[in-house]
Order: sequence, then structure tokens, then C-alpha cells
Amino acid sequence: MNIVTSLTAAVSGGAVAAVIYAGSIALAALTAIAARTPQRRRDARHVLEVLLRPHRSGRCPAARRSHSHPAKTEES
Repeated sequence: MNIVTSLTAAVSGGAVAAVIYAGSIALAALTAIAARTPQRRRDARHVLEVLLRPHRSGRCPAARRSHSHPAKTEES
């Protein structure tokens, strides 16, 4: 089997997007830890929050529960 064929098969199915996403998260995490200025560290943490925020498309029941209104509590 040719190496190009193997790489093409490995890359199919969204693997490229997953690698880019994981690389973005790793780079932002590294920047959040190692940046020289506090402002850059804060900016990197903000980027991490955006990248790791759960999707709100309505297709995922867990995402709907976590972002819905808080449960009503009984008042005594």
C-alpha cells in the first residue's frame, strides 16, 4: 500500500478538522500558561473558553440541560 493512500484514508472523515481543533486548543493552552504579559494570558484563556464552550445547536440534550434555566427550587 502506498503511503499517500494510507494518509488519504487516515485524513478522511473529518480527521483534519479534529487535528486542527486539537492543535488550536493546545496552542491556546500553552499561550495561557507561558505568555509573558498578563493581558496575553487573559486573552488566551478567553480563546480557550470559546473553543471549549458546549454547542448550543439544540441537537445535544446535555447541552440543552446545561444552558437551560436553572431548576426551580421549593421555597419554605
